[in-house]
Amino acid sequence: MSDPLSITASIITLIHVSVQVTVLISQFCNEASAVDTTLAGLLGDVEGFKRVLESMKETINQNDIKSNLQSTGHTGSHWKNLARSLNDGTDTLKKLHDLLDSVNKKTSLLDTQRKLIRLKSASGQIAQYREQIQSSHTALQLSLSTIILWNQVTFQRSTEEIPDKIVPTLDKLYDEFRSFGALLNAKIEKLQVVVVDPNDPDDYNLQYMTNLRECVRSAADVVSTASTNFNVDSNDKAPGRCGSDFGDIFIKDANEPMLRWFASNTVYEYEDVEAPIPAPPDASTGDALIEYHSDTDSDIENDMIRSLFKEGKRRQGQGDLTGAVRRFQNCLTRFSSNASYASLTTAQILTVCGVSKVELLENITDCYRALGLWAEAKAIMEVKLQITEHQVGKKDALYLKDTMKLAEIMMKNQDYVDAHLQARRSLRGFKKLEDEEEAYAALLSGHAKDVHRSTPKSQPAELDPDIIQQQLPSALALQVEPNIAISTTKQNDKTIPQSHKPVEENLPHAETEIVAFGGEDDQLHHPKKRVEAPLPHVKSHSPETRLMEAKDDKSKKLNQQSSSFSEIQPPTLDTTEDLER
Repeated sequence: MSDPLSITASIITLIHVSVQVTVLISQFCNEASAVDTTLAGLLGDVEGFKRVLESMKETINQNDIKSNLQSTGHTGSHWKNLARSLNDGTDTLKKLHDLLDSVNKKTSLLDTQRKLIRLKSASGQIAQYREQIQSSHTALQLSLSTIILWNQVTFQRSTEEIPDKIVPTLDKLYDEFRSFGALLNAKIEKLQVVVVDPNDPDDYNLQYMTNLRECVRSAADVVSTASTNFNVDSNDKAPGRCGSDFGDIFIKDANEPMLRWFASNTVYEYEDVEAPIPAPPDASTGDALIEYHSDTDSDIENDMIRSLFKEGKRRQGQGDLTGAVRRFQNCLTRFSSNASYASLTTAQILTVCGVSKVELLENITDCYRALGLWAEAKAIMEVKLQITEHQVGKKDALYLKDTMKLAEIMMKNQDYVDAHLQARRSLRGFKKLEDEEEAYAALLSGHAKDVHRSTPKSQPAELDPDIIQQQLPSALALQVEPNIAISTTKQNDKTIPQSHKPVEENLPHAETEIVAFGGEDDQLHHPKKRVEAPLPHVKSHSPETRLMEAKDDKSKKLNQQSSSFSEIQPPTLDTTEDLER
């Protein structure tokens, strides 16, 4: 937290601990006959540190400063670093209090001598805590000066209200920032050489000094901003310094993505010296489009992801699973850490950088399984399963396959309960898919039969007259030309049969033709009209057909007297339903 209320609370806590340490040191000095100079100096440092904290508390609680506190920019960064340094100072004073309490405990025999012996043995730790308190004292003093300066310079309504004494204050602040920054750099470099083990007590001191330097650096940025505003508004006063004046003292760390790019790319100085330069064309115009190769950070990041993925697959093929996993994990880390990929789907990421995240997770899982790292394989497989569910859903075979694979990995990892649940889920899904597959197979089979029935063959066959006579009313009901003239004869109230040709027997589902005769000259108006229908295998004619054959001569005479069908155009019919009825 970096709001004024939390900073004030941290200051109050630090003041309270400082008072406790002061009381304990004073009590030890009063009870001991011989007081070490180090302990007396520690008492003065703690009291001075407490006075700075009280001054900072009063300054922050002022209404004009409290209302103008900013949580963004250089000022917001300084509040965050200040809050962290205050917490570090509280921890240091608490540790010092515990140490002095253990030194000052009373005994019945030789109490003073034992206290002095314990004090001498703890002198090293006391000196370290004293150094931290002194550094915090100076840093908080600079921070307090920064707050006052920012309030006086930045939030004045006009430059005439700025007092003249601010100019020498700025110069003095510059010198103090430079001297104290150089001192912190020297201490940090010394501690970096000494610290080897992270559990070493010096490591805490190193982290303490590093946080303190960040607090001072952010305060220097605020002072530089205030001095820049001051120079812009007041041209008649002594010039100040810009923010880059502290660049040689507070060196900022290099950008981590840039360092990775430097490490993964080697550029030779004389690589393209002898490369031929193409001459420009003679008839060049200004309207010609020039293609520029993109060199943005996102393109470089995409190239690195593709290169790492390709190298990982190569090492996986060669059997170097550890190296392959390291490069695959580097790819996965770049996917997660890059903010440009956060709003993209997996398909969009594949389009942008050319690497599928699903395939990447699959390769990492295979490598972990081959290495026997089942816990890591389980974690990666769960991530892949979530992506697969988002892409295809829980009813797809690909998702069920990944679920079964996760169950196998859980079995190897001895997560038997979770493995059982995942396996049952996969089994139920595959059973549902099997039932749906059988239903779709039956549906497609029926559709294929219908298509086969309606497919025309090369050699058509003619229908038998009795079948034509059954189908003719439905055909005439569907499509009849308006100029049809039908003449009937009244002979025993029977329908006059049409002369027919010999019937050619054919297999079922054959294509047939209806032959329609014309007028008196027996010319065919419509020689062949197709009717697609499943045909039964006819072996013998019906009794009605045999009767017509016996009276063939009489039928011919009657046909000459009757009117013929004219302009009949029956459409192509599918009479499967009629025959089934």
